[in-house]
Amino acid sequence: MTSFVTVKPCDPSELVHFRNRIGTTGMELILKKSVRLNGKDGKEKEVCVDTAVQEKNITFPTDNKLYSRTIKQQKHGQKAERKIKTIAGRLVRELERKTIMTVIRCNQRLNNTNAFMKTNHVKQLEKRK
Repeated sequence: MTSFVTVKPCDPSELVHFRNRIGTTGMELILKKSVRLNGKDGKEKEVCVDTAVQEKNITFPTDNKLYSRTIKQQKHGQKAERKIKTIAGRLVRELERKTIMTVIRCNQRLNNTNAFMKTNHVKQLEKRK
């Protein structure tokens, strides 16, 4: 083969049917013939290997990995929850302070208004007499 070909040489199911037809004895016979014909190729100093079909070092998610990832996510979630609670607590306390200060100011203004009205009322009564 002198160039790269993207077309499959045959349908994969054909290989399965072929293996089933020849059975294990037929597969052993093919292996013996292949070793006998290509035996001297195993003694060569250089080997041409297509790395595209070699297995990759892929790790699959196991229960342990999933469990540890879940724990990490929970810890991250707990930190975020604590931070949100802290911010919410600060906001609530700030609103309480502002509300209390607003109520105090309103009461002071009301008292000042009441005092002013009393003095004006007394002055008006004195003028009438």
